[in-house]
Amino acid sequence: AHVEIALQQEPRFSQARDAAASLNFDLALCYCRSNRVERSIPLFNEAAETIESLCADFPWTPEYWNTLQWFIGSSASSLKDQGRLDEAQGILRGFSNWLKQVHATIPRDAGPREFLRQSRVRLVKELRSAKLNQEAEDIARLDDY
Repeated sequence: AHVEIALQQEPRFSQARDAAASLNFDLALCYCRSNRVERSIPLFNEAAETIESLCADFPWTPEYWNTLQWFIGSSASSLKDQGRLDEAQGILRGFSNWLKQVHATIPRDAGPREFLRQSRVRLVKELRSAKLNQEAEDIARLDDY
């Protein structure tokens, strides 16, 4: 409730957005691990979209990129653990699409580019693990600069 109030008062408030992403993600994990996968998927997607927007808006903040990598790996593995490979692939495709779009907009500074590179490496690993080899190759081919 506190996060919702903060977001209503200031929708672009980064700390509230970060808290909302983490709360949605944690709830998604809870639902997924308690065999309520259908309830987890919209929350995984909402958390991903929020943390992706934070990475794009604040590309110099390593915590957002670290959270993004955690979301990539944990959402995919949790869904696969529940026997939901198609849903895991859908989540990973969403991350891939976002990464392709944001790739050109991230500043050319060393910090943001390194965070982007690390996220790319994590995503490629997860895509291959989910049998999305073509998508993995597409992401692997993106240049670092």
